[in-house]
Amino acid sequence: MVTWQPPQIANGIIRGYQVNYFVLGGNGATLVVDTNNTNNTLLTGLSIYTTYTIFVRARTVVLGNNSSFVMVSTDEGGKLYFFMRWDLCIIPT
Repeated sequence: MVTWQPPQIANGIIRGYQVNYFVLGGNGATLVVDTNNTNNTLLTGLSIYTTYTIFVRARTVVLGNNSSFVMVSTDEGGKLYFFMRWDLCIIPT
């Protein structure tokens, strides 16, 4: 589960979020979250014991700045959990 807080300064009304995740040293994939108030999403189909770099961007009419980047690794079930903010990342629980 990826969870984030809205950016402190937005350039307009937030229309959704774009969650970007990449396998460290591999190809990237992008998941777009199209909701007004949702600040979390579940990434599915992740590989086991794999390190991913993940960041979030708010979307108004255009994409905003990147959140902080966070690197996490999946467990034997391919699951990861962490909390992300634009100004601070708190590592997985």
